[in-house]
Amino acid sequence: MLNFKLVSKKSLFGIVYRIRFNLRVIKNINYNYNYRSILIVIFALQIISRIFLSIFYISGSSAFNSVINIHFLINRGWFVRFFHANRASIIILLLILHIRIKLYYRNYIKIDVWCIRVTILLLSILSAFLRYVLPWGQISFWRATVITNILTTVPLFRRVLVEWVWRGFSVSVMTLTRFYTFHFIFPLVILRLMLIHLFYIHKLGSSNPLNVWGYNKINFNRYFFIKDLVTVITILIVLVLLVTEVPLTFIDADNWMINNPIVTPEHIKPEWYFLFVYRILRSIPDKRLRVIVILLAILVFYIISLRSFFKYKTINFSNNIIIKLVLIVFACNYFILTYLRRIHVLPHYTFYNQILTIVYFLIILFILK
Repeated sequence: MLNFKLVSKKSLFGIVYRIRFNLRVIKNINYNYNYRSILIVIFALQIISRIFLSIFYISGSSAFNSVINIHFLINRGWFVRFFHANRASIIILLLILHIRIKLYYRNYIKIDVWCIRVTILLLSILSAFLRYVLPWGQISFWRATVITNILTTVPLFRRVLVEWVWRGFSVSVMTLTRFYTFHFIFPLVILRLMLIHLFYIHKLGSSNPLNVWGYNKINFNRYFFIKDLVTVITILIVLVLLVTEVPLTFIDADNWMINNPIVTPEHIKPEWYFLFVYRILRSIPDKRLRVIVILLAILVFYIISLRSFFKYKTINFSNNIIIKLVLIVFACNYFILTYLRRIHVLPHYTFYNQILTIVYFLIILFILK
């Protein structure tokens, strides 16, 4: 085994060793702490695959043909592209689970750590949306049209804002070029936020099941590191099986057709992580009220942290049965809203969706209280 004492503390390996291997953690940590390690590894692979795809991708009118060429003309190009696309969904799923468990452990009382975590999730979702527009297929074009039209609800500056995003009077190849630029910038911003997030965790301490912030700690290396390594390998095996066996699980079949601005698809279904938000939009008839409700549904996670700054209350979530039940109902409400958007729009389903939307905000109010 390597003698880490011989490693220079100023070298890159020495810094990584002090941050990850020589970390002091609370004794009562559990398996939920694996999310952090998995996210770091998968995000690093995401950046590598993005660099490879950008070598062969051509932004503009030839975008659709360049994606087809990556699949059929580039050696193993289909594997890298499917690996990149499916891994984006895995990253967002792990981020949602990570925030869910931190909400349960009441980690939002640490405003710096919590706000950066939520911001990383929002930027990841936005980057994933930009990624889905880049193939420039039929669904890519119309999803970009629907989502960017939300900006028309902004008062006073709506026309200027929409035309700035479109770089014209409608979604075009100029819009695609702008989205391609943002799709490259956002991961760099996320990477910087992740480093800041890790810095705050090592400075302020991480959450734990019993909310114990004492000094009774143990070294992270080597048994916890081995558990993290086993989990990372398992996730990568699942990703490889997903790419090789069912690669089109998170890709719409209509997106293999080149975009046609004249023909509107019968069903414009967003990605699964947008279904929850999109279903809330469908439950409200007024367009401006829809946008306000969506902003509240997103900003409420920042409001929870800010409220805890002014009103600190020590609650042991692990022993509070009511809080456990509320968070279970909150998770079930999220998945039911996601499922309802996958089925056809019917009057009774719309009614159920309106009830579940009200329940969502009632649970948030309960947590704020």
